[in-house]
Amino acid sequence: MILFSIFVIFNIWLIIVYKRAAKIKHNNLIDYLNKIIHTVEIEKHSNIEYWFDTDSHQFLGQGATFEEIIDVVKSRFPDHIFLLKDQGGFCAKTNWQIVPFDELKTLDLATREGK
Repeated sequence: MILFSIFVIFNIWLIIVYKRAAKIKHNNLIDYLNKIIHTVEIEKHSNIEYWFDTDSHQFLGQGATFEEIIDVVKSRFPDHIFLLKDQGGFCAKTNWQIVPFDELKTLDLATREGK
């Protein structure tokens, strides 16, 4: 009976440790995503556009054209994703062109599971 009690207590302890580790891993992932995904706020003064992160108000880049701004953010944030709500899309490392939000493909789980 004592061995069974020790076994049960040990398993409960393992479950608690596992859940804590999973929560820490989840929080670390959320923190990482918050660092690399920027919702862009665009300010225009004269003919220069300034990009800022909407959440942190961090300066991201500036330029007279989209291409100039992309050159700046490519060099400063090579692995980051930029959500451009005003243009209705996002741009990232793949080709640095704006991809409209409505062109995002949804994952069909049925085909992944072979159904």
